[in-house]
Amino acid sequence: VVDSWEDQNTYWIYYRLSKDTYRRMVEEKKAAAAAKSLDFYDKAITAIDGNDSRTALLMLVKALEPIKPFFAETITATYRDKQIFLGNEIISTLTSTLNSLTLNGPKAVNVKLGFGIESNQLTYLVTSSNGMPQKSIPLKISYTERPLTNNRIITNNQGEASFSIDAVRSRKLSETISVEVDFESIVKEATRDFAIGKILARFKTPSAETQVNVIRPKFLVSSTETNLGAAIERKPLAESLKRKILEAGFPITENPAEADYRINIKSSTRQTGQSGQYIQVSLNLQVTVTNASGNTVYSHSTDRINASHFEAQTAGINAYTNAAKRIESNIVEELIERIIKGDRAY
Repeated sequence: VVDSWEDQNTYWIYYRLSKDTYRRMVEEKKAAAAAKSLDFYDKAITAIDGNDSRTALLMLVKALEPIKPFFAETITATYRDKQIFLGNEIISTLTSTLNSLTLNGPKAVNVKLGFGIESNQLTYLVTSSNGMPQKSIPLKISYTERPLTNNRIITNNQGEASFSIDAVRSRKLSETISVEVDFESIVKEATRDFAIGKILARFKTPSAETQVNVIRPKFLVSSTETNLGAAIERKPLAESLKRKILEAGFPITENPAEADYRINIKSSTRQTGQSGQYIQVSLNLQVTVTNASGNTVYSHSTDRINASHFEAQTAGINAYTNAAKRIESNIVEELIERIIKGDRAY
């Protein structure tokens, strides 16, 4: 204290600060921070030498926290008999450790629409620059069709991590799976400091892409169509259904061994009454779709498709025309939607 002064409203007291004492205190804080940071850095180097990239990354992020107040200054330290610029060395080692990781996975997988992708098809391997597998590396997954609930995985002791997709529902010909090293989760585990997290969020991480080739399932169509007890050779309902399925981009096969789904149509007409000269006819329709395992995946039935004409046979043909319109307007779309949703919908 060098002086003081007061009036009715205020009291002033003057201090003189020692620049030497201040510098000494700052240097002591800096030295303590550098020592703590250097200890984390040493653990990181030991982890790198031991082929443990995850621990190395954790320790390197932790090494930044003590020296954060001195980011604007140059901090030197002696490490293994060598003078280093500590902050620069930590960032450089972080960058090289991330860049040394390689993430490999399948370049492409084929899957039928409505079917899932098993985990043995989606296995990814993380290795270091020397080809050694890296365990406990977190990976983050994104899928262009939709967000995945299981979008975080961690590599095992063999450096591998796998996941599955329950069903591919995209009507596109292909989708993309992107997998990358989840450095963000490592940073969050190592520090809660927002500023450090923001700086490290800019780091580029290893990634891999897998193209999902979406194969359309094949349909086999069979039908029994009768009009007032007589078989119809042209089978208008089967032809309408085939045409609509082809328009939707799904192939039709005549070979049962190739079929992923079998569509069976049963239809018949019967006379239900007469109004004046007009004969009334009602058509009964049943559409059943089964998968290769014989499980029913879709069914539709109705007996209220009506038509009339002064000739019974023509009335029946008119009923078939109405039934064909119903098939084209909603039945085909319904069964395709059911198939796209996958086995969980059956």
